[in-house]
Amino acid sequence: MSESDAKKHRAKFGEGLNWFAIHAYASQRIRARYAGSALGEFWMVITTTIFLIAVAVVWSQIWNISLDDYFAYFATGFIFYNLIAGTMNEAAGVIIGDSRLYLNAKLSPLFSIAAHIYRSLLGFAHHLIIVLVVLVAFVPTSLLNVLLALLGTFLCLLFLFPASYLLAMVSVRYRDLLHVIHSLFQIMFLVTPVMWKIERIPEEYRPWLFLNPVAGFLNITRDALLGLPVYSEAVISVVIWGAMAWILYWLARKGMERHFSVWL
Repeated sequence: MSESDAKKHRAKFGEGLNWFAIHAYASQRIRARYAGSALGEFWMVITTTIFLIAVAVVWSQIWNISLDDYFAYFATGFIFYNLIAGTMNEAAGVIIGDSRLYLNAKLSPLFSIAAHIYRSLLGFAHHLIIVLVVLVAFVPTSLLNVLLALLGTFLCLLFLFPASYLLAMVSVRYRDLLHVIHSLFQIMFLVTPVMWKIERIPEEYRPWLFLNPVAGFLNITRDALLGLPVYSEAVISVVIWGAMAWILYWLARKGMERHFSVWL
């Protein structure tokens, strides 16, 4: 690819993306949700903390395991799970929800996707308070583990952008799929090691677990942070799913956006 082609390629990728506008729109959506609230966005942290404590108390008693250990595992897993699976699940309806933005302006649907992921990152940043408490009070970690988790989070974001775009655009074209996608992600929570540990699965079946992309991403983020084993199968799964998402994105984007206004 020549230098001029590369410049055109980068321009096309960022077409319609005003990063200041994305920040302003995403921030406004969050503020609107908590308008008139004294605590604002920190209600997300409070309600999530109450939920995590309640579930940890009940399930640690059911499985007869240490509350401290289970809370640390479940709390960090739930927060990283919401970043990965929660972002994709909500992405399915984000362009439909933003349809008014595209009625009178020639705007790329990438705007909605970028704003959605940025909004998810802001929520994730607020919930990192819980992760920090877990690391200080329950599971002291090392700098290497933190760096590995940061790398895993970066890989998650690389995957989330094309995956969210594809889910959103397909849902615009086929509106019934929106409900199917939401149902699939409800099931995914049960088959992803958020509330249970990978070690509870017989060793010969563990590699099959990572056919689930969310399980792979959770292993290279939450498990890496807590110093738990990071499986080579999870790394392979993450690379394959990420490559597939980007290939499908580059192949399908042009055709999808050609009919985008008609679908809306």
